[in-house]
Amino acid sequence: MLLLSRAIAMYGFSGHQTFPFRYAWLPKAVQHVRRDPGLFKAPDALARLGVGQNMVASIRHWGNALDVFSTGVNGTSLRPLGELLFAEPVTPPSPPPPPPPRI
Repeated sequence: MLLLSRAIAMYGFSGHQTFPFRYAWLPKAVQHVRRDPGLFKAPDALARLGVGQNMVASIRHWGNALDVFSTGVNGTSLRPLGELLFAEPVTPPSPPPPPPPRI
């Protein structure tokens, strides 16, 4: 079992605005949070995420509930699980060019 922190768990039954978890939200939210930690407080968060106001609150809720990111006073930051799941892909180096043909 992967133990990410020793913090006391905070349980809640609200915050999702009646929207069930949707996987496609997390990569989109992580991508935007990396660029702007203040995403969920920004007035244009609706336009950037391409969803409605209640869905923005739901995305924030599910990201926090799934421990992918943490929203606090200073904005939103990725948690270790979020970094692990949504790490930037590493591009392998290009192979060297083939040697010139012998004449």
